[in-house]
Amino acid sequence: MQNDPGAILSLVALGRITPREAERLLVLWRDGDETIVQLALCLAFLGLVLPYVGDIVSGVGNALASLSPIIERVLL
Repeated sequence: MQNDPGAILSLVALGRITPREAERLLVLWRDGDETIVQLALCLAFLGLVLPYVGDIVSGVGNALASLSPIIERVLL
C-alpha cells in the first residue's frame, strides 16, 4: 500500500477496509510524519549543542563545586 491518505481513502471506496479502520490508519500516518519532523529537530538541536557539551559539563561542575560548601552547611 502506498504511504499517503489518498490510498487509504481508495481502500475505503473499494470496500476493502471500513471507515473506522481508515480513520485509524490516517491517525497513524499523521503520527509517522510528526515523528520524522521531531527526529529531524532533535538531530538539528544535537548538532548545535554537541560541540558545546564539554563546556556545559564543565560549567555544571564548576557551579556544583562552588555550591558544595553551602549545600554541606544546609545538610549538616
